[in-house]
Order: sequence, then C-alpha cells, then structure tokens
Amino acid sequence: MKNLSPENLCGSNFGYGKFSLEMCLNDMADLGLKKFEMWGWAPHFHVDHVGKSEIDGLNKSLTSRGMELACYTPEQMVYPVNIASADDTLRSASVAFFKRAAEIASDLNCPFLFVTCGWGYYERPTGAAWKRSVEAMNEICTYAATLGVTCITESLQPQETNLVLTAQEVKKYLDDVGAPNLKTALDTGAMAIQGEEPKEHFDLYGDKIVHCHFVDAVPRSVSHLVWGDGELPMDAYLQYMDDQGYSGLLTVEMNPGRYGKDPTKFLKDSVERLSKALC
Repeated sequence: MKNLSPENLCGSNFGYGKFSLEMCLNDMADLGLKKFEMWGWAPHFHVDHVGKSEIDGLNKSLTSRGMELACYTPEQMVYPVNIASADDTLRSASVAFFKRAAEIASDLNCPFLFVTCGWGYYERPTGAAWKRSVEAMNEICTYAATLGVTCITESLQPQETNLVLTAQEVKKYLDDVGAPNLKTALDTGAMAIQGEEPKEHFDLYGDKIVHCHFVDAVPRSVSHLVWGDGELPMDAYLQYMDDQGYSGLLTVEMNPGRYGKDPTKFLKDSVERLSKALC
C-alpha cells in the first residue's frame, strides 16, 4: 500500500476495563505498537480522576515503552456527559468536562481529543438538541485550539445518539460547528450499522478524516467486533482508504463486553491480521 503500513496501527485500552492500565501498555509494547489511544474511563484515566501526578505517571509509562499518546477519548456515551443535554447544568458540566480533557491532552502532548455530539431526548424533535450540541462543540473546539489540540468527532449508533448517525449528518455537523480544528474519525462499525460504505464518507468530507476506528460489524445489526467476527470486507476497506490517500491511524476498538475477559488475545489477533494486510 502507498499510504498505510503497520506503522499506522494504534493500540488502545478498549476491552481492558477489568485489567490494569500497566498490563494494557505492556501488551501494546509487546506487539510493537508505538501509538496509543486512551479510552478515558474508570479505572483508566477518567477525566475527573486525573491530576498532575497521573499525567506525569502516564508520560513516564509511555516514554519507557517507546510509545506516545495519539488520541485521548474520554468516556462520553453515558450519563453524566452530554453536550446536547436539555438540562443547562448538565450541559455546562459536560462542556467543562471536555475543556479539562483538552488540558489533559495538551499536557500529554496528545494531538487529538475525541468529542462526540451527545444526544437529545428521543421522544422529541432533534432540532433544539442539534443546536445545543453545535454550540457546545464550537465552544470546546475554540478552547482546545488555544492549547494546540485538534478535536475529533464521528458518526454514532442509534443506541448512542439521535443526532449524528450518517455521513450526511457528519458533513452537516462539521459545517454547522464551523471550527477549523474539528476533524473526524471514520468508524467502520457505526458506518455499517447505517448500511453505509467508506466511499459515502470520503466523498462528503474525506479531507477531514484524520483517524479511524477500524472494526468489523454485521451491517445494520452489531458493531465493535474484531476483524473476522463480522461480515465487512475489511481488506477492501483498507485498500480503498489507502487509494484515497488516508494515512492516519487505525485503532482496534474492541467491544469490552464481548472481548473483555481476554483482551490480550483479541488485540494480538487483530494486530497480527492488520499487520499482514498492511505489508
């Protein structure tokens, strides 16, 4: 491939919630991974639990293993984090949460902060929630820009949001927020849940795609599967992305419930399969 190689693989702690962060980082190092995407959820680097000592400790842990933090992805799919919330107190706290996350990313020399759109009450029209989300995202991106941090968003699944689900909605969201430092990740699983293909996303906003959650899925059914557990043409997706000039990272975003008892095995299998495909 012209633009993608095993160097584009990115480790993560998705799936490691019942294990120590140290074990996760050791697994990454054993697999030769140099980039790491941190899912910031307890007990691993949850925003509300991170201070200077935790930041210094993670910097030391990464440096000693020859790794660097490529993306900070705080937990944001569950209460109490929702930048589109109709509750003013909750929404304000959520914006503050992501501003603090941007500071953490900056202190870790991490270029990307993952921020998704939140959700509105499902029984109500989405217009007001969309507006709240756009305004909050713009505020977060504006602050992150002062710290040299780029924000990344993505399409989600219907159980996660009623706002940004399709390629068209991602494009509209990017345009409405209007922040130069708001980019996107292609999530192949969320994409497949909508019955979409990578081409639909690249055609609309390919120049904004700087990251990828590269996961298998059963179209319109289940996502966050490791390669081989779903039905997607993963080889073809890699080749298409390479042909489009994509040279960003590829993160294996494992389902923690399905793979959480033995994440080492599933991450190893995934990295080996991806490395072979990318050679």
